[in-house]
Amino acid sequence: MHNPDERFEEMAIAAGDRLDIEGLQSRPEGPASSPLFDELTDTEIADVLGAFDTQSFNAGHRVTLEGFRGREFYLIVEGRATVSVGGRRVAELGPGDFFGEAAVLRDGLRSATVAAETGLRTLVLSNDSLEQLLVAHPRVGLNMLREVLGRFPEAGDGHAERPRALSI
Repeated sequence: MHNPDERFEEMAIAAGDRLDIEGLQSRPEGPASSPLFDELTDTEIADVLGAFDTQSFNAGHRVTLEGFRGREFYLIVEGRATVSVGGRRVAELGPGDFFGEAAVLRDGLRSATVAAETGLRTLVLSNDSLEQLLVAHPRVGLNMLREVLGRFPEAGDGHAERPRALSI
């Protein structure tokens, strides 16, 4: 039996005839449980994943740099990353977490530095692909908005939680 990370990798790479539909339906803990996929059908998830490319980073690599331009949106498949703002560590990210949406959808400037703490494998959308994906799959946009708003205690019930993703 495959573990959750292997299932997600298969989904991300295959997104076609070899897609593990049973794995999609079970969506166990791990990257396949990303909140981006909440309330999506298996077919919709496969379609969304088909829009992504893959990219890997070595431990210590800075994926995004605060204050610099960036046009990529990332979804972590495997590994851990740290998020720093003004040189201060503010969050840790892992499988299923996403980052980079704010720079892609706004002015292009990164609001934080994200560094691979371990080897990091991601799914990535470059340039205007995120906007196209959100237009084609509005539920993904709604799920993303809910996650982003959840990062701010004043937007919720006042209880701050570890963010699953950061607006970077």
